[in-house]
Amino acid sequence: MLASDKYNPSFCFSSRSIVDEASREVIHSRGWTPANGICELDEVVAKIVRMGGNPIGEPVVGLIAAQAIRQTNGFAGQYLIDLSMWIELLKIGPAVHTNHTLMSFRVGKSSWSFKLKESQTAEVLTLIRSLEVAFPKAVSKYDLLIGTVLAYIKPKLRIALIKLRAKN
Repeated sequence: MLASDKYNPSFCFSSRSIVDEASREVIHSRGWTPANGICELDEVVAKIVRMGGNPIGEPVVGLIAAQAIRQTNGFAGQYLIDLSMWIELLKIGPAVHTNHTLMSFRVGKSSWSFKLKESQTAEVLTLIRSLEVAFPKAVSKYDLLIGTVLAYIKPKLRIALIKLRAKN
């Protein structure tokens, strides 16, 4: 965390590598890197909507300040528990990104994201539409259009990648 009085981050996060069921790296250092290493609520909301998904990553990529997490309802929901938590934490304070890839995230036919492929798109679309309403100054119509298209495409690409890697 930063020692500066200017920032009191609610959490910090890193990029992650994606590995398959055999622990082979599929994607190296995946994730969003904010320009100055600090990200605020409106910036992340716009990014979530624009990319139709999670720019920060799964809960394992983050280190959450104890006082910040006590001010939230914890991880709740179905597929989007991490996105809901990041938004709640960003209401409390900014996030800090490290330029180091500090973890790996396993995907495969037995992974939760693969099993939830049917509900994933619907949940993402519901979330990004709710963010457009809740944060009208942060979310443009262009963001919503691009995010909607990506929300439909990304789960299919992820499944195709998992199946392709399984054959190799």
